Amino acid sequence: MNPRFETIHPVVFEIPENLHGLKGTDKVDFLGGAARQALAESAKRSGIVLGALEKKDNGAPIPCSGVYWSLSHKSEAVGGVVSPNRVGIDIETIRPVTEPLYGRVAGETEWRLSASDRLETFFRFWTAKEAVLKAVGIGFAGMGKCRIVDIPDDAHLTIVYEDRNWQVEHFRTSCCLISVTMSTNPVQWHIEPYPG
Repeated sequence: MNPRFETIHPVVFEIPENLHGLKGTDKVDFLGGAARQALAESAKRSGIVLGALEKKDNGAPIPCSGVYWSLSHKSEAVGGVVSPNRVGIDIETIRPVTEPLYGRVAGETEWRLSASDRLETFFRFWTAKEAVLKAVGIGFAGMGKCRIVDIPDDAHLTIVYEDRNWQVEHFRTSCCLISVTMSTNPVQWHIEPYPG
């Protein structure tokens, strides 16, 4: 294993405002391509050469030569990460949400763990759970099985999913909240303007 791969390098590209308005397949194609550029940059910073990126029938990424990978994209930002361990990354734009969504994302016991701003906490919980679900290769349907059990600080939390603890690290930009799963590997964030 490349010694530089001891650190996880999530790469996030902030998308210029003039590209936020893309619609339909133009939007999907652009954001998907930009997220793959971020993934390639994560691999480069990790000293890894990725081969062909393949997915299972359910859309879950298949490890490439023993390297796990994950992508996420929103109109405002895209991200990618590689890891020697199962990994997931999720990006969400901070925006108002309806009251019923709070109950769908977390239960009362989880909400009592945080005294922070409720909207910020909502997106911490949402992106952390999505990152874990991506790491295990299932979708949003598994959200109810993820439970936040500890919030040690503003940048980390612990989730239990099917009797396994997952550590998640957060990064906040001016518009988005990003979460990445981590194991024993330290995380070095790279937040950059979209290079395209």
